[in-house]
Amino acid sequence: MAFLSTFSVVCMCILTIKEIKMNKLNVKLVLELKEAGLNRTEIAKSRHISRKDVNFIFKEANEKKISLASVANKSEDEIYWMFYPGRRIPAEQIYALPNYEWVHLELKKVGVTLKLLWEEYSAEEISKGNIPVKYTKFCNDYSEFINKCELVSHIEHKPGYECEVDWAGKPMYFNNGSKNIPVYLFVGTLPYSRYSYVEATLDMKQDTWLRCHVNMYAFFKGVPRRTICDNLKTGVIKHPHEGDVVLNEAYEALGNYYNTAILPARVRRPRDKATAEGVVGDITTSIIAKCRNMNFLSLAQLQDAVKVKLKEYNDTPFQKREGTRTSIWKEVEQLSLQNLPIVPYEIPERKLNVKVCSDSHIIFRNNHYSVSYRLRGELVTVSATATTVKIYFQNELIASHPRFADTDRNKYSTHKEDLPPEFNKPRFDKQRLIDWASKTGPNTLKVVEKIFDSVSFEEQGYNSALSVLNLSSKYGKNLLERACSIALTRVSTPRYGQLNPIIKSLEGKSATNDLMPPQDKTQPSDSEVHLRGADYYKNLIESQHNNVNEGNSKLSDEEQLNG
Repeated sequence: MAFLSTFSVVCMCILTIKEIKMNKLNVKLVLELKEAGLNRTEIAKSRHISRKDVNFIFKEANEKKISLASVANKSEDEIYWMFYPGRRIPAEQIYALPNYEWVHLELKKVGVTLKLLWEEYSAEEISKGNIPVKYTKFCNDYSEFINKCELVSHIEHKPGYECEVDWAGKPMYFNNGSKNIPVYLFVGTLPYSRYSYVEATLDMKQDTWLRCHVNMYAFFKGVPRRTICDNLKTGVIKHPHEGDVVLNEAYEALGNYYNTAILPARVRRPRDKATAEGVVGDITTSIIAKCRNMNFLSLAQLQDAVKVKLKEYNDTPFQKREGTRTSIWKEVEQLSLQNLPIVPYEIPERKLNVKVCSDSHIIFRNNHYSVSYRLRGELVTVSATATTVKIYFQNELIASHPRFADTDRNKYSTHKEDLPPEFNKPRFDKQRLIDWASKTGPNTLKVVEKIFDSVSFEEQGYNSALSVLNLSSKYGKNLLERACSIALTRVSTPRYGQLNPIIKSLEGKSATNDLMPPQDKTQPSDSEVHLRGADYYKNLIESQHNNVNEGNSKLSDEEQLNG
């Protein structure tokens, strides 16, 4: 029975509305066509209106002396009632109007929307046998209510619910003594209180963008549930009309860390980020314009001035609202924000266009990290924190490794699955490489052993050992052995990069019994050896050769004297 009663009410609502709207013609349009010179038949056919209705409008217009000019400022409904006054029924007699004060208060609560409130209102009124207004009228009437009462709309703006971020359109400048340096302003705003954060930066790069977010959340002393940004390439990779939005990996990681949803504004929808757009304009006046006659000699001076003007902006009383941005943030919005994490987000160090070496590793901070052998020769992006190195190819994570200390050198972190299949073939067996080195000489053997001692498992040392041993094929065993002997006094773990310039300098020199360099207690680092080319070792060997000859000459003189 309850169902039938509700159904009857709905049917009554539909019938009543149909009766009201029946034959509700666009009288204004007919008058416009009449003014344009169309006759009654042409108007009826072109607009699918009955000839009877057109004749009636023409007759009423002539009798009441109603012209298009006389009703130019009236709405379509007002003109319609002039011609059909008997059909007008006040809306208050048809619909049960909502209590918009209640709507306004309910919208302040997290998760409450106009759609939800309309559904609840409609269900209640239908249960009472009343006719609810449609959703469009519900929304329009609420907008009129807040405008009339000079209230702040809470359709989208709830305390602590979201913040909007953007770059100010115009830069500021400071003079470093020789030229003007542009400075860019990052702007973040809490729409409910309009409490804002501004940071002056030297660039608009991704790392700067992320750092500004970290500082902004700290400034707000909490984190909103949503962060609305523009479609900047520093944060958004792809924002299609259909399908998922693709965020930059670092930006997405920041959102996950702070438990805030990163939501790019829809393309060509400025209202999605209306508060930030408005605040950017205010900031242009309140900060940039007010500082236009100031001369800044450093970035620090400019940043201090921005902080002063920002405080003034946040502490300025509202014109149509009680309090200030700061007071509403303190009293209401800060309490609704999520708590900050104990440790601020660590912005990763990024390195672009890193080439994958032939041994399936990339080099980062003098150490080696593996990726799939299928990517040898490709360019990848490295993102590193204090503890982790992540490697991306075409914005896809392909490898993750624990990070070596920056003081470490030539250490390898290798996933076995990243190595090519040939690494498992017998010819790359460690023992075979050791046997090959032992046949070359003790110093070569020592170099190869040191290479394998420096890696986590033997596969990591294959390429390095092979590149050293292959030098014997090109230059001969003797030259390789002598080069290894020299390199061992200079580098803890010699590799191809250190041996090659030495062996080139030795090439063509006649062997002597004592061409070993003197022991040097202060050994240079591996990076220093890298910087020393063939010319350095050529001069070193020539100097040692001359010393040997001088020693032989002295010995001959002594022998002659004794004789």
